[in-house]
Amino acid sequence: MKKYYVNKDILWRGKVDDRNLPFHRFILTKGSTYNSYLLINKKLMIFMSFFLSDLLTF
Repeated sequence: MKKYYVNKDILWRGKVDDRNLPFHRFILTKGSTYNSYLLINKKLMIFMSFFLSDLLTF
């Protein structure tokens, strides 16, 4: 999977959903995105195990 960096310390790890989606009586014909970001730092981050398994599937 290709990595998309916002800058050198922030990595975008979202998902593009290109289906037609309803949104407040409108149809989004170009789809939408589900955004999440990974902050790269020297400090250790702790994730809950159920979230970590989802994170590792990307």
